[in-house]
Amino acid sequence: MSSHREWDERRSPQWKYLLQQKDPKYHRRKQKEYHQRMERNKKIELEKLTDCAPSEKQSGTDLEKAYTNVINTELSARLAGLNKSKKEGK
Repeated sequence: MSSHREWDERRSPQWKYLLQQKDPKYHRRKQKEYHQRMERNKKIELEKLTDCAPSEKQSGTDLEKAYTNVINTELSARLAGLNKSKKEGK
């Protein structure tokens, strides 16, 4: 019998990939990364809308306040435009 070792399928990249797919920890980690990425994207989008400099720590409530402020500003501008057009029409 030779001392040459046969290739073990479990060492192949495909097998490692399949094992990862079945691992619940893998799915939790991927889901957590996805949610963090989406939160960063939302934060960046709000910063673009509000033209504010990025802050290091911003909680979810700060993001909600910023989003509310943006909406209120846009609605106020639209309302002012409507009022102006009504006054011009009279």
